[in-house]
Amino acid sequence: IEAAHPDDPRAQILGWVTYFSDEARAWSHRGCAFINSIAELPDPEHPGRKLIEEHKVRQWRRLASLCERAGLASPEETASELTFLFEGAQVSAQNRSVRDADRQLRRIVEAVIARQGTVDRR
Repeated sequence: IEAAHPDDPRAQILGWVTYFSDEARAWSHRGCAFINSIAELPDPEHPGRKLIEEHKVRQWRRLASLCERAGLASPEETASELTFLFEGAQVSAQNRSVRDADRQLRRIVEAVIARQGTVDRR
């Protein structure tokens, strides 16, 4: 995604949506492997659970960095909202509880980004 949009963090955020959409449309889509795995690891001290949690934190930080580079007004808040949306969309696509989850996700992500507006960070 970064290689496709090297100097456009906003396009990179939307690239995550495109990636998700491509995956979610496949009937073999089983959701997020990390979400599926962590459900089987209830012990908060389990090393596998810790690895998954660390991965999710890195993913959030990556999104927060993209939001900041995109000039969004509240990058950390936006990263949290987007993370919530991506996680929920994965589950909804997996259990087919939301029709057109991929299109719904794009519409909502674009609305969140538009709502945040931009600030000049120079």
